[in-house]
This record gives sequence, structure tokens and C-alpha cells, in this order.
Amino acid sequence: MNRIVRAVFAAATTALLAVAVSAAPAAAADPPKETRYRWLSCPPGTSTTATIDNTSVEQYFEYVDVYFVHIVGTVVACRTPTSGYEVFGLAAYGGTGAYGSPRPFPRNPPPEHPLLTAIRVYPGAQAVCVIADETTRLACVSLSWAVVGGTARPTVTGPLAVDSPLVAAPAVTDMTVPTGGPGGPGCVLCPDPF
Repeated sequence: MNRIVRAVFAAATTALLAVAVSAAPAAAADPPKETRYRWLSCPPGTSTTATIDNTSVEQYFEYVDVYFVHIVGTVVACRTPTSGYEVFGLAAYGGTGAYGSPRPFPRNPPPEHPLLTAIRVYPGAQAVCVIADETTRLACVSLSWAVVGGTARPTVTGPLAVDSPLVAAPAVTDMTVPTGGPGGPGCVLCPDPF
């Protein structure tokens, strides 16, 4: 009986090794998956445009002061994106710097892509913009903060010029494609960047 079990085990092990060895070259030849987003590049003389038509501020986690500015508007890409890794972004600007968060274009987007997205803002944030890259702002709104019940709460105060000194800093943007865990400037549980 032991001989039969050993023979079956040896045959199964040999078969598994044969499959693993024959599959290894095919896997090694597969192209690597993209792990980083990239800004949508535009042909000379063209640019991506955006509008911000409506905004709101929402508090998440009632007992923790976590705020997001929601943006409703449109994005018109300078060309049709060729992969799901080409992005525009949102950025938040404070007195000591700025951070961005990439937003992938959908596959086969319409010429005027509806924009419905949000970015977390921290105390000290003075503006939020839709961006084409870390230094190209497409549309912006300004923020103010008021202390209510001992807690600083943001409000959107209105449109802001894209060349305002409030949004002059490059918006440092983590272009790593998320793999399931929290991280990056949009992370709800991450420390304050300002």
C-alpha cells in the first residue's frame, strides 16, 4: 500500500514540476504590467481643458475630522487616451506645498468627459485644482477654513484663477497604480501633508 501511495505521489510531483517548468518561459516572456500612471501628453498646440461647475465639502468618519472637496464639471482631453494609465488629476494647495492625486481617463471617453471626483483636504489647504500634470492647472477653486465647535472645517469660497500665487507650487503626485492597500496623497488614514 505504501508503494502505491509513494508511486502516485511521485507521479503527481513529476507532473507538477513538468507543468511549472514549461510555463516558466511563457511567463517570463509576458510583457510587464504597468505599475505607474502617466500624464496625458498633448500634441503641439493643443491642451487638455477642464471646468468646475459645482463643488461640495463632505466630512467622512463622523468622529474623525476627514474632509473631501467634491468636484463636478468636465474634462476635455487634448487627444484620445490610448491606455487606462494616462491621467489628469486633482491637487490641493496649502501654504507650504501641494499634493496631487491621479485620475485615469475612462476607456474611449466622450470628447467632453463628465468629471465627478473628490480629493481629501487638510487644515491649511487654500485651493483645489483639476490638473493636467504637476505644474499645469486647468480649473481651480479657493478654500477657507472656519473653526466650528473647536474643529477647523473647510468651505469652498469660489473660483480661483489658475495662475494665482495660491496654486503656484508643483503638485507632487504619486503616480503609482494602487494595488489594494491605503497610501498616497488621497489616503484617508495617512498623515497630514502640510
